[in-house]
Amino acid sequence: MERYEELKNKLIEIGDTGTMQCFGESMVPLIKSGSVLTFRKEESYQKGDIVFCQITADMDYERKVRWFIRNHLEPMGVVMEEIYPSMLKELKDENLDDFTYNGRKYSVPNQVTFYVDAHMVVDVKDNKYLIGAVNTQYGLNGWADGSNVYGRVIEARCEDLEDFYNESRVYGDMVAKAYGLKD
Repeated sequence: MERYEELKNKLIEIGDTGTMQCFGESMVPLIKSGSVLTFRKEESYQKGDIVFCQITADMDYERKVRWFIRNHLEPMGVVMEEIYPSMLKELKDENLDDFTYNGRKYSVPNQVTFYVDAHMVVDVKDNKYLIGAVNTQYGLNGWADGSNVYGRVIEARCEDLEDFYNESRVYGDMVAKAYGLKD
């Protein structure tokens, strides 16, 4: 969390650019895992921008199961991909607000706030930005209020490749169409 707070502070309070190394496959082919991204605060953002933001999302059933695994089971060495499908089936009749798993009581919040270090603006409505992954198997993250979008990627560097960041806005319509947001 500390690295997110530091970058947020640098972009918002100081008004400078900031860098952060980001990991994950959700932005392939635009950004490779392990790339060092440079962000800059903008007045507004548009579809196709890759941004650093904070989202508060309602927790649907599947998101609650992922949250439970990530916050309670992964710290014990459980791998999300190995357990997620079976957990969905096992917990399908449970009220995940308050339930028992392996003899322990748990509760899962109805909303969660989290940082997204580099996902794409898929749609824009009234100073709110729908944030999602380029690789649609990772899905949509949710809506971010304009005050919670801290900066957009202006450069991506990766040690084993030359700078390969292309202007992402050309992908905006393609990604929106993949999510069914545009015909």
